[in-house]
Amino acid sequence: MPGPCRLLLGENASVPEWLHGRTRGIGGSEVAALLGVSPYATSWDVFKSKVSGDGTPVFVGEEPVPGPKIRAELLTDNPIFEWGHRLEDAVALKTADELDLVARSGGGLWQHVDHPLAIVTPDRVGTKRRSWKPECLIECKTSGDAEPWDVGEAPIQYQVQAQWQMGITGITPCYLGCFVLGFEREFYIVRVDFDEQWFNEMVEIAEDFWAKHVLTNEIPEHDYTHPRTAEILKELHPTVIQEAVQLPDEALEWVETYLKAKVTVKRAEEYLAEAKNWLAFHVGDAGAGYLGDDKVVSWPEVHQRRISATVLRERFPQIADECTVTSTHRRMTVRRPKPAAPSN
Repeated sequence: MPGPCRLLLGENASVPEWLHGRTRGIGGSEVAALLGVSPYATSWDVFKSKVSGDGTPVFVGEEPVPGPKIRAELLTDNPIFEWGHRLEDAVALKTADELDLVARSGGGLWQHVDHPLAIVTPDRVGTKRRSWKPECLIECKTSGDAEPWDVGEAPIQYQVQAQWQMGITGITPCYLGCFVLGFEREFYIVRVDFDEQWFNEMVEIAEDFWAKHVLTNEIPEHDYTHPRTAEILKELHPTVIQEAVQLPDEALEWVETYLKAKVTVKRAEEYLAEAKNWLAFHVGDAGAGYLGDDKVVSWPEVHQRRISATVLRERFPQIADECTVTSTHRRMTVRRPKPAAPSN
């Protein structure tokens, strides 16, 4: 494979070797997290994957013992990631067919020669038939939604991943093939051309993150707007350990922000309920509502079966007790501080 890169691990490396190799730098999906554009991870997730419990970088230590290779789809409990792996071959083949190319293996884990922290695992390399000369990179994606693929664009996190791969391997362009798992079984291909300035900015951010956080064990600041952050904070603080803490002075501003946002959400919920009720009144006992030829409201019957806890406890109290579990969660309430007493 041409370009300013070298092979760190071949595609047949064992899982321990593979996981260890990924700790040596920043991959394509991870740089998207550092840029704040990944919907699945934040810089904190990247930090935790690179730093061990004793505060030292994970890559420091003995090399892992080679073992059997395990298929990637078996290493996750997330169905989104699992089916993304399972359908990778089909997406690669379809993309290559549309481009009149052959989809060949990405080869393994590659590392930029001048920027060793930049590592990447390409899905596929596109070549002409009877040739091994790279013509492009092929990234394989699946989605439950055609947007924004249907207007010729790819989600920003995949554009970042494509730039990272092209910058490391030296192979351009990168084609993102996406199979939309809907009724229409739509398939889209988006071409991404290399932007050297953007790639250099990504490298700078990755190297800065590594120096300031991984090598120093300095926890990065949380992205409080990211949907993953709430899960992270629950993982970090699942139970109450101490009775109370003294908050910093800027907490007053956050308290006001919280309370004002609650009022805004309540009003939005009232508007939502008003619109929903108006539409329900006009749809009535129909299953859908149309404006001309366009169906704008769908209101079908939905049947579901569930166990009634009330009936179960009345008829089979012993079984109900045996099946009852206690869950624990933390409930936050926020209120304004009391006004300061007037001075004499």
